[in-house]
Amino acid sequence: IVGRKGSGKSFTLRKYVQASVNTADRFVITHEQDPPHLDSLILFTAPINPCVRTNTWMHIWELAITLSVMSHLLYSEDYMSRFQIENREELKKVTDRNASFFSEVECEFSVFDCVNSLLKFFGNAENLQSYIGGVQYGNLKNLMNRYLKQCPTLCFYLDCLDDELRRAPSI
Repeated sequence: IVGRKGSGKSFTLRKYVQASVNTADRFVITHEQDPPHLDSLILFTAPINPCVRTNTWMHIWELAITLSVMSHLLYSEDYMSRFQIENREELKKVTDRNASFFSEVECEFSVFDCVNSLLKFFGNAENLQSYIGGVQYGNLKNLMNRYLKQCPTLCFYLDCLDDELRRAPSI
């Protein structure tokens, strides 16, 4: 949902969360309200050519969402009590092999936390792009697509991005 500050975006998100939480065929991943730190985002993207900056951010968000979903499939007690997923151990092994930065995770992780962790782990966009262009990322995406077919509808509600990002310098 996009709109000016005070237009009711957060209120609408809260209503969606309330409507989705008790739906048997959906799994709601916590309504997140602690966005990535702007200073980290600026430092990470500053050296990136403005022509490819949006593409880089698309990859960061895609990877963060993928990792957050993986963490919930593997570690969320709520998810495990409501939905069955085949070969959970295989999922863990393949994830550890193709996303070494994920191997120490032992609980569910929010998307915002994943963004912060990825920025810290990769340190710069060049390292991230090297991973994104590699075989390990392709393996992770293919594996994730296979497991998502077994999943119910997953709902992410990310809020408060405009509060942090309104301080961002214009490009």
